[in-house]
Amino acid sequence: MFSFLVKNFIFFLFCQIQLTCTVNYCSLSPLFLVISKPVEFEQMTNDLTQRELFHFALYASKNQRTDDSIKYLKAFLKNEPNNAEALFLLGSEYAEISMVDEAKEELSKALEIAPQADLVRFQLAMLHFSTNDIEHTQSILEPLATASTDNPYQNLATGVFSLIENNPDQAIENFELALTKELNNPALVANIESFIKNIKSRNQQDSAGEETAGDAEKQAGEMFLSVYKN
Repeated sequence: MFSFLVKNFIFFLFCQIQLTCTVNYCSLSPLFLVISKPVEFEQMTNDLTQRELFHFALYASKNQRTDDSIKYLKAFLKNEPNNAEALFLLGSEYAEISMVDEAKEELSKALEIAPQADLVRFQLAMLHFSTNDIEHTQSILEPLATASTDNPYQNLATGVFSLIENNPDQAIENFELALTKELNNPALVANIESFIKNIKSRNQQDSAGEETAGDAEKQAGEMFLSVYKN
C-alpha cells in the first residue's frame, strides 16, 4: 500500500495539450465559418524523404502540433518500422495526449530494439509508474538500478524505488546525485529539479492528507515525457 505522498506523484507525468483548429471566413457569406479542408496526408507525404518526415515530425512536436507529429512519425515508420528513435518519439507524443496504452506500446517496441537506451527505459518505467503499475515499473527499471554507479540513470531508478518504498528523503538524495552527473539533456535535468521540488513540497504537506490531491494533479505537465523535444 503506497503512502499518500507516492500516490500523488503518479499524477506528475503528462503534458497538457491545447488543440487548435484553423478556420476561414466563407467568401460567399460573412455569416458562416468553414473549416479549412485538410490536404490528403498520404498524398502530401508521398514525395518526402525519410529524413524530411523525421525532421518535420520533430518540428511539429516542438511547436505543440502533436497530431501532425504523430502523422509524420507513422508515415516514417511505415518504411522504417524498427527505428527506435522514431518509436520513442511516437510513444512520447501519445503520452502527451494521455493515450497511455499506445505510448507504452511504442516505447516498449523502442526498448526491445534498443535495450541499452537508458532514457527510453526510464521513460517507459515512468509511464507504468504514472498508472500505478508498480510491478512493471520495477521490472523495467531493474537493469538501471543494478547498472554502474557512474550512470545517472542508476540514481534515477534507485530514486523511484525509494519512492515506491515510501522513502522520499532517500529518493531526493538519489535524484540530486543524478544531477551531479552528465545527463546531457537540459530538459530532463530541469524536470528532475522540478520533481525534487515537488517531492519536498509533498513531504512537508503530508499532514494535510487528501486535500492536496488536486494540487498534485495540477503539476501534470512538468514531468519527464517532454524531454525528447529539447
